[in-house]
Amino acid sequence: MVGLMEQLDQAKEKCIVTACHLGSNLLAAGYCLYSSSVVFTMSIRNGVHGITLDPAYGEFVLTHEDIKIPKSGRIYSFNEGNYGGPAGKPYFGRYIGCLVGEIHRLLLYGGIYRNPDNAKAKNGNLRLL
Repeated sequence: MVGLMEQLDQAKEKCIVTACHLGSNLLAAGYCLYSSSVVFTMSIRNGVHGITLDPAYGEFVLTHEDIKIPKSGRIYSFNEGNYGGPAGKPYFGRYIGCLVGEIHRLLLYGGIYRNPDNAKAKNGNLRLL
């Protein structure tokens, strides 16, 4: 039984080492938004491109070519809900609340996104996904 447990531990460690790399080692990345339209945004080595589902044809069409984050923006997106209010209870901040939606909006229009540290995540909870 010990041999099997060691094999499982080794397999788990190999899986973690295989999956965890620096962001600079990524070959491709992307995300999909589903709302009033379906948008798939992707990057394959160079540049970021967005394609949108055209429901009339059932096909994706390139709608955002070579997306660049604007140098300045007017959007402020901050998860303030974890800060204490009266009697130490958290405030309830209103924002999209969805990392992908927030990042997509800032990617297109520029601005600031912040998800601060809180009781559950001492250093905030942004990470490379």
